[in-house]
Amino acid sequence: MRPRVKPVRRASVEELLWIQGRLVSALETKDVIFSVQKLLKERVLLHVSHEGNRYAVYLNFRTGRFSTPKDLKNKIILHKSVYKVIVYGNI
Repeated sequence: MRPRVKPVRRASVEELLWIQGRLVSALETKDVIFSVQKLLKERVLLHVSHEGNRYAVYLNFRTGRFSTPKDLKNKIILHKSVYKVIVYGNI
């Protein structure tokens, strides 16, 4: 018997427009770099600069959520401070 999969809430238009605005401002200040080669399954790989370090995160355009890539050789942990930079700070 397969375990139940909880349906994922899709991001609203307002949420996606807010994320778009934050990403546009981050691109202008060069806090975020897009890696178009990793545009897979409604996700894009972002490299986020924070306090001199660069972190890799996926942005899922369907849900508006961020996650850490599992396929990186040197796995980078997405710290809460970096998440705050993504959601509340520079972008």
